[in-house]
Amino acid sequence: MSITAVLTCLVLLQIKHLIADFIIQPESWFSTKSQYSGRGGILHAAVHAALTFAVLLVCGQGLVAILLVSVIEGVIHHFIDWCKASVVVREKLTTQHKRFWWFFGIDQALHHLTYIGIVWWVYTQSQSLGV
Repeated sequence: MSITAVLTCLVLLQIKHLIADFIIQPESWFSTKSQYSGRGGILHAAVHAALTFAVLLVCGQGLVAILLVSVIEGVIHHFIDWCKASVVVREKLTTQHKRFWWFFGIDQALHHLTYIGIVWWVYTQSQSLGV
């Protein structure tokens, strides 16, 4: 797998994140993210998993592996969001509080580190297959 293919996969995951987190996520989903089994958080994570699945199809991996990685990414995404939302609700933080932005930044960094892990997986899988 070329560096161009690796970077393309990473860029597609970044665009996927922008779309799922900021463009298509309804405001109504935010209210239940601090509940671990809250409907909004689960639906949001499912959207991320589905879009990750689509990105990995473009990146050229096998269907079973893509499904597994996508589900894992959805679970990780849900857990990261739940942790941030729980702290924000518990501490009654708003965008006016500096600590809100700390947690927002940590949340986003963890999501993007997850994507780096996914791209690392895609790269190592392609290397083991000789692609």
